Amino acid sequence: MLHNPVAVSAAYRHTCALDDTGVVCWGYEPDGNPNVPALDFDKDLDGLQDAVEDANSNGSVDTGETDPLNPDSDDDGFTDGEEIIAGTDPLDPFSTPDLVVPGDVTGDGIVNVADVLVCTRIFMGLVSSANEAACDVAPLDAGGVPLGDGQLNAGDLSVLQRMVLGN
Repeated sequence: MLHNPVAVSAAYRHTCALDDTGVVCWGYEPDGNPNVPALDFDKDLDGLQDAVEDANSNGSVDTGETDPLNPDSDDDGFTDGEEIIAGTDPLDPFSTPDLVVPGDVTGDGIVNVADVLVCTRIFMGLVSSANEAACDVAPLDAGGVPLGDGQLNAGDLSVLQRMVLGN
């Protein structure tokens, strides 16, 4: 099967194509069967093949199908493929994946002093939060991306402070 072919070259007894998997070739076989691979496209690059999005292959978006030309069929900010992986409905704008932004315990989309204060209070056992996992930001990987280690400790508070201060 060819996945998003971008180039093809043909000669007398063989053909080759370049796709997401590399170079795929087919051609003359002694039994007469050329073994031509099926084409598999993802025109909107949402992670779902067009044949999956247009399940009945009629070229139109029918009930229950996502749009193979629109990566976000329900316009909720998540691609159809992201929603399928997360187990949410790519046709329902109110069904979105739960995202935890590392450090953003307040859920406002940014990491700021309020997050440091809430995480400090959680660390001290003074409050609890449904977004408590967002406080778990230490250790950092080599590129400075928060990994978390499943526990809230002073290292997490230190990393949060550095995230807010930008250093």
